[in-house]
Amino acid sequence: MFNWNKSVKKRDQNMCRRCGFDKYTHAHHIIPNKGDYNIGNKTLYNGITLCGNCHSLLKGKETQTDLRGFLHNDRDIDKQLKYLLTFIEDRNIKIPDQIKEHLRGDKAARHQRAKSAYEIAEKRIEQARYKEAIGDYEEAIRHRSDDFRAYFGRGLAKSKLRYYRSALSDYDRAICLNPDTAYLYHFRGTVKRHLQNYIGAITDYDMYIKLSEKNVNGYKSRGFIKELMGEYKAAITDYDKAIEVIEDYDESLEYRDTEAVLYWIRGRVKLKLEEYYEADEDFSNAEAKGFTLTALHYRLWADACCGFSDWEGALYYLDDAIKLKDDDPTLYTYRAELYHTLREYEDSINDYNTAIELNPNDAETYLARGLVKYEAYCLDDREDEAYVDLDTAFKLKPTLRSEDNIDKSILNYFNNWETSNPKCRKTRR
Repeated sequence: MFNWNKSVKKRDQNMCRRCGFDKYTHAHHIIPNKGDYNIGNKTLYNGITLCGNCHSLLKGKETQTDLRGFLHNDRDIDKQLKYLLTFIEDRNIKIPDQIKEHLRGDKAARHQRAKSAYEIAEKRIEQARYKEAIGDYEEAIRHRSDDFRAYFGRGLAKSKLRYYRSALSDYDRAICLNPDTAYLYHFRGTVKRHLQNYIGAITDYDMYIKLSEKNVNGYKSRGFIKELMGEYKAAITDYDKAIEVIEDYDESLEYRDTEAVLYWIRGRVKLKLEEYYEADEDFSNAEAKGFTLTALHYRLWADACCGFSDWEGALYYLDDAIKLKDDDPTLYTYRAELYHTLREYEDSINDYNTAIELNPNDAETYLARGLVKYEAYCLDDREDEAYVDLDTAFKLKPTLRSEDNIDKSILNYFNNWETSNPKCRKTRR
């Protein structure tokens, strides 16, 4: 007795015609076994062997899918579809025109449908409707599976939704179809960065630079990866090259904002290398070229100034940082430390006061303010004000009460004060 399923699998050597997998295979109907055009099991030409995964991708989408593209490099599919169409026409079986187009390989019609779906998807991307765009790109791929742009677009939409692994697969396919398109490597490298595959990302950025040597973003992105990996000098080399490329466009406004950013991030890396003067110079260039500074940026600039003991310069930038973010207690404690270094005790104490108002349970700030008060008031017999702060710090965090955090002589004075002060609750363990 004729068994259609077994015969299809036997003809295909029980291997998936799409991926070659030989387990859990299905005999799939090219023209669905339903409706008025029921061909079903009448001919082996209507069957192909697929694994479970590939079968799930095609099932229910037969009339919308370009089977030639779906099967990639199957050498026999053209001949099989031709025989299937002949079988249908000889028996005068009525089937939808769209199915006939697929069987005949009517590229013009399929490509037009793919183009329409692609254009809709592009509009969805512009509107940040990424989930809907994915569906439209899939529609485009069903009609034309050899268009790298649809895979790239779907990968972009997925990456916007942070579906990075799935996006990576789409970028892989896009590059397989069009390996000489530079920007594909940049986007794939960025996805690999998000997946923390830094070596893979650098490999892609290398290719991006090779294909588009004068592209600033390649050097900038590769430099950033090297910075993440702690390869600071190599990162600076890439940032240097990016700035050099921009200087070749000195009459263009295209890269002006990027140049300002590059100076800033190069300065940030130099700060990590303790090249403080050079970092300060890069920060200055970034500001001069229009880089918009936030409180964090001013704080880093203050760090650079502290690196070469320019306390006044550091105070200047911290003032700017506090103007932008006056509810950040750490900025006040930083400025208080600088005032303390300059022995401007009252200014230091005032900043510690503000920091404590913003964060009243920070033991370290009480300890720091207490030490400043001790230094400022010890000659005026006002040490009690310092000891009250130390007592509060030790109550909030008993582990601070050690010679690692406070000078031994001051700790001894505090212990004596604590012993003689009956209102002071003991803070010893």
